Amino acid sequence: MEKEEPSPEKENPKQDSKMVRFLKKPVFLWQNYRLKTEFEQDYLQKAALNEKQIFSISKIYCYSSGAGEANQTNKPQWDLAVSQYTDIAIYLQSDTSGGTTQENTIQKMAIYDISISNNEEDKADLYFKDLSKFATFAYSEENRIDGTLNYEIINTHELDYSKPQIYLGANNPITVQYVRKDIKDHYMLKDLTEQIQFDGHLLRQASIPISAMESNLSFKIQIVNWLGQEFVAQVHLPIPLEDGEKSIYDGSSVKENLNPAIQC
Repeated sequence: MEKEEPSPEKENPKQDSKMVRFLKKPVFLWQNYRLKTEFEQDYLQKAALNEKQIFSISKIYCYSSGAGEANQTNKPQWDLAVSQYTDIAIYLQSDTSGGTTQENTIQKMAIYDISISNNEEDKADLYFKDLSKFATFAYSEENRIDGTLNYEIINTHELDYSKPQIYLGANNPITVQYVRKDIKDHYMLKDLTEQIQFDGHLLRQASIPISAMESNLSFKIQIVNWLGQEFVAQVHLPIPLEDGEKSIYDGSSVKENLNPAIQC
């Protein structure tokens, strides 16, 4: 089957020289009959090729808030399960300074090797997030990422935001959702005459300390271009709960990182 040629119709914004790059994983062809000098020449050629950066992460945008779901409705009090979540948008760019080519367009992409650490026993999960529902608690257990999340690569068709899809030129962000579900299983609301805010305010009302919500998320993003070359970036992200001026207790906390500290 012939490979689909990438379309030049989708172009990316101008490259930022400060952006963190993906590291291309070298594949060394070892054949026993080669002389040592030939192998050294081949190694040096590949090492020089790895210095050419193709894909980068230009921005990570995070929105953190809280939510409450009713366990039961027995007036005069409500029994709520309180959760904390963070929606994450990761913006990719590719080097199109020389035009759109097979080298700077995506054939395959995946998120894998997910790790979440926190100081509490309650479990947190990472989900694929529908971009049209970004900054809401809306999630589906069907979208929970177990192991690897593979993306469908789109050329010219319109994206279906409810599915993990990305344009081959990396023109749309990767969106995922971190969820600490039921961080407090039973929070009793006794005064139903008071307005209830189902956001970060609920975390304060339920007396959930920020220290109990602190967590670190990491995962890898793998890209394979149309030449079969593999690029991998390691994302390390402390879940943002405060932004200096306000915290998640004020309803939500937003953080935009234009120079992500990512190991490549």
